[in-house]
Amino acid sequence: MREGLLIWDAIDKQVHRSFIFSLLETADGPAMADIAGLTGHMGTYGCRQFCSVKGHRKPNGNHYYPALLKPTDYNVDGCNHDDVNGRHLPTVDVHEYSKWLHNLLSSDSATQYQTRRRDTSIVAPSLFSGLPSTRILPLPRCFCSDSMHLYALNLPDLLISLWRGTMQCDPDDNKSTWDWAVLKGKVWDEHGAAVANAAKYLPGCFNKPPGNPVEKMNSGYKAQEYLTYLYVLGPALLCGVLPQKHWIHFCKLVCGIRPIWEREISHASLLEAHQHFCEFEEEFEQDYYQQIISASFYLTKPACSSPCYPGNYLCGSQRISQPVDDGAHHRESGRGNQAAFQPVLIPTLEPEKGLPQGAEDLGNGYVLLCTRDEYHQTINGPYGEAIRDFLAEAEGIPAAEGWMPSVARWARLRLPNGQIVRSVWKDSKMARLRIARNIKYKAEDRSILYGEVQFFFQAEVKGVDRTFALLSVYSPPDAALLEKSFKTVAECSYFGEDNLQVIEVTQIRAGIGMIPIGEHGWYFVAEKLGLDIFIMGGEEEDIHTE
Repeated sequence: MREGLLIWDAIDKQVHRSFIFSLLETADGPAMADIAGLTGHMGTYGCRQFCSVKGHRKPNGNHYYPALLKPTDYNVDGCNHDDVNGRHLPTVDVHEYSKWLHNLLSSDSATQYQTRRRDTSIVAPSLFSGLPSTRILPLPRCFCSDSMHLYALNLPDLLISLWRGTMQCDPDDNKSTWDWAVLKGKVWDEHGAAVANAAKYLPGCFNKPPGNPVEKMNSGYKAQEYLTYLYVLGPALLCGVLPQKHWIHFCKLVCGIRPIWEREISHASLLEAHQHFCEFEEEFEQDYYQQIISASFYLTKPACSSPCYPGNYLCGSQRISQPVDDGAHHRESGRGNQAAFQPVLIPTLEPEKGLPQGAEDLGNGYVLLCTRDEYHQTINGPYGEAIRDFLAEAEGIPAAEGWMPSVARWARLRLPNGQIVRSVWKDSKMARLRIARNIKYKAEDRSILYGEVQFFFQAEVKGVDRTFALLSVYSPPDAALLEKSFKTVAECSYFGEDNLQVIEVTQIRAGIGMIPIGEHGWYFVAEKLGLDIFIMGGEEEDIHTE
């Protein structure tokens, strides 16, 4: 860090000195406490970013809970402070941290050290305190939140254990008063079956669809399964299951999480997400914790105040390590980095895969993929009428009486984001477990609509070859439900051949899942959470398989 890293530039034939800057550090909860030198989220100051918000502890207890509202009839020495406004949390005070750390290190006895450790939540200097100040942000400002564990593990564990009524109950509490604990018995079994049934309607970008939580949750539910289960399927599948006030409260959380999981987020969306996070935290304490000291253990996970901090908007990746053999972990990490770096140095080591036989590159990332009709087929019936009417309008001349279009159908289309959209023409004839023929597209009036692709085709319009998709268009989402759910549940009707439309393939924005719900032809939209980040990780669907 001090001397810099010497790098040989073979083109310039010079040695350059590159200095590494450590911008942000993060880890899961236990590891973060170790690298930051703090006590962790059960300490007096439990925030991993050291924001100076003090917790509350039970009488005669040692653990501090991150409740912003002071418990009712509460008088415990050392944490008897008033309510904290979660919308205006204090920022990290670098000078205060330095002063407290200095006082801790100057303790004259073990007793004094333990007292100061309790009062400050500082255990020791951070592992990063030895780095040059010009190569790192000031401590503890460099420590950020961990959105993977928070959203994919901590929050699901907290909410589901509350809704199932399986969370430990304080002797002074009574589960019979938990109006939110509804996922029990037959209700839980039916909900689990609904989650499992949704898997076949999720396209391939949902690489790990959630299994039945009744059967799998206690035996290895993955982070990706939790993300899809709670934040993609949850708002729709829990509607009418959770009490309405708790369902609306949950929808606010989902409305905040969905945009921050994307690669890009507008300033307006960021402010809206922050607003929903703040409301979620406030209502969580009002509806669950209720300022009852016996219920404060609901807040044992860093689930409520943390989403308001900027660090949560950063996503990252991690490599699994085995603490019993740190050397092996570092060796494996080094070998992995070498393997990843070699194709950059020598591109010919990993030549790009070409397009499969029969594919047609349309430009701008769109690629038609086989299967394809060997010869043009006359399209009759409602499909032919929809194409005929579209082409006649596009050409500006009426179609000849009795004329029906003749086109060669294509089965698949790769989108610029790496997704592969299929079609009813071939998809419905295959014993495929995952349906990938539903799309989100931008209409000519710039509104977002949803449709099921029947097939793709090409046609000449005003002397120019263009590529189209024939869709069965779903109805616009139910406006009342969309508003009530804070835009987390888009529920549409399916019309089949009664609402056919032709669009250009460049209008397609993404492949989506359309999950049937109820018994009256309604479907709800399921979009991949963090699709852009998924594609950035090289997880494009395989175009060489049919």
